[in-house]
Amino acid sequence: MSSRRLRKFNHHELIIWIYGAIIHVAFVACMDRSMVEMYVNQPFRCITQRGGTIEALCLGRDALRPGLPDMNGQIASISSRKCAQISRIMVGYLQISRVAAMLSLILCGCTVTDLRAADRSPSRALEAAEQLHRSGENLDPVVSHLQQLLRHDDPLVKAGAALYVGHALFARDRIDDALEIWTRHAHGEGVRESRWGISLSLAMAQGRHRQGNAQDALVILDDLISVRAAEVHTDMVRAADLAGRIHAEHNQSERARRAWRWAIAYARRHFSDPAAEGLDMAAIRRALRDLDTTPSTADAVFSQAERQRGRERWTAAQKLYEQIVEEYPHSQHVPASRWAIGVCMMGAGRLQEAATHWRSFIDEDPSGPWRGSAMISLGDLALEHRLRIREAKHFYRQAQDLFEGGAEGAPGWDRIAYALYQRLGLLAYLEADRDAAIAWFERASRRGAPQLHEPGDGSGPVESAMDLLIGSLRDGNDLTPEVVRRTSNGGAILCLLGDVYGTTHELDQATRMYRRVIAAAKEQPEDDAVSESAAVAPTTTQIAWAHRGLGNIHYVSFEFNQAQEHYAAAIAIAPRAPWADDLLIRRGVVAYSCQSQPEEALAHYRRVLREYPRGDQVETATYFIAVLHHWEGHFDAAERLYRDFLRRYPRSTYAESVRHYHLAELKRDRAQADKQQAAELGP
Repeated sequence: MSSRRLRKFNHHELIIWIYGAIIHVAFVACMDRSMVEMYVNQPFRCITQRGGTIEALCLGRDALRPGLPDMNGQIASISSRKCAQISRIMVGYLQISRVAAMLSLILCGCTVTDLRAADRSPSRALEAAEQLHRSGENLDPVVSHLQQLLRHDDPLVKAGAALYVGHALFARDRIDDALEIWTRHAHGEGVRESRWGISLSLAMAQGRHRQGNAQDALVILDDLISVRAAEVHTDMVRAADLAGRIHAEHNQSERARRAWRWAIAYARRHFSDPAAEGLDMAAIRRALRDLDTTPSTADAVFSQAERQRGRERWTAAQKLYEQIVEEYPHSQHVPASRWAIGVCMMGAGRLQEAATHWRSFIDEDPSGPWRGSAMISLGDLALEHRLRIREAKHFYRQAQDLFEGGAEGAPGWDRIAYALYQRLGLLAYLEADRDAAIAWFERASRRGAPQLHEPGDGSGPVESAMDLLIGSLRDGNDLTPEVVRRTSNGGAILCLLGDVYGTTHELDQATRMYRRVIAAAKEQPEDDAVSESAAVAPTTTQIAWAHRGLGNIHYVSFEFNQAQEHYAAAIAIAPRAPWADDLLIRRGVVAYSCQSQPEEALAHYRRVLREYPRGDQVETATYFIAVLHHWEGHFDAAERLYRDFLRRYPRSTYAESVRHYHLAELKRDRAQADKQQAAELGP
């Protein structure tokens, strides 16, 4: 069904049926001219003003006023003289017989039947909706059809319909309603693995971004890009573009730059003509060029300082924060800058200096929210750098008493509530008090981690980044393997902290924890951190786990070379660790999907088969090897590998895809390649 036909359907079906009934009423009226004028002449004027097609069917195009368009839903009208003439003609027909009425009713029935028949082709309706959406046109005319498809038996059809119904709501600023319908249908059977799963994830990220929940949007986008990077879909480019824009809005220029470069590389690899796919790559390139600006105001200086701090250029960032305090003493950024000066000191390893600075700041700012931030930072210093759990709890409890003792309603305090409750949950987790940890994490979730989506069964909101952690703890799972936690030392504490921060998507904090484990292993402490290496004393397994954690962080940050380096280090340090074969699979995915290195990817997968023949990843490696041969055009080898996979793993989760998708796709690809080769050879 064409998009134009869909646009007419909403108002024309009803109008056509009414018209047929009008003619029948006029016949029954037995040639009463006044009734004919009321029931026939007036509706004709109404119908033509709606821009419908009745005037073309019954009146002829000469009845349209010259110069006005018709047949496209635009206004057309008929002169009163023409209407009177039409009235006389219609009365004549009615006086002769019922034939005109019956023919009109038959015509109406055929038209509606045709429209209803089109409704039975969901793919056409979804294609039309996609055309409207990509061209930026209003989706309202097709919403009623799409809402009918929401009751379809096929979850993929429902997912496609939900996508565009949600976009129609989104266009009217009904963001909550759009998110509700997107998330309700994102969990249908097979949806996540389908093309609709990619588009729905992007839509949910756009909705969260519009709501101002940038962190939630990034969680969705990072999950989408990391899990689906091997697939070809234009929305992958749009997802990376959105991630870049969010990072840029929050002064994380390096991450924004990496996201946009990934989008450009992905588009170059998969689309010969991105513009034909509706992708505006020129806009992404312009955004890359416009990232850096020269600071000239307090806002700009603060933004530049935040960027330098994000890059861990502690000295440069501290100077910029101090510039704000000295040159813009009345700026709203002064309290945040004074707090951040302590962060820069701690980042540079000047721990005692940072502690003194924060204590002084607390005394001078007795009630402001940044005082609470300084208390939390003192707790972080005690926990993360000095590994003193009791001292950390003292500072966190101080912040809690201040917050809950009357400052809770003060402007700005709500921003640090998440950090406060999350830290208290961390302490409970470290002390093996699982119930208390869950309770604190739940309070943190309500403060700073709005729900991302709802399950399809309507059982309630689940799965923010924090909720993933809560759910895992409730299920009795541990984020950190027992082999890492086995030795009760500082290395175990830092790995535990890094895993919690990583799960809640606080990547900067997680990075610091893992790096401290690795730095302690190198025995190169700085300044007053000299005594820390002995306290951390990481085991070989803990060092390997820290490299694994850093590899994952670099991967979701689009730093693929660094991710590969840390994955390789983790495998080399602990080749018999239970996660070593899984890291080889990850290395293969990164090599092929993100670095365009198919031979490297094959080498990693084959290494799994060779070195870990009894491991959990043998089946996955075998499947990926077959797929890689297929994608690289080695069709005979791919078919042999596919069939060998089905013979060895007939009940595998991948087997269904091989039987019903890959083999059929392989046949089409081989035929297309043969056809292209024949065309190149010529007659």
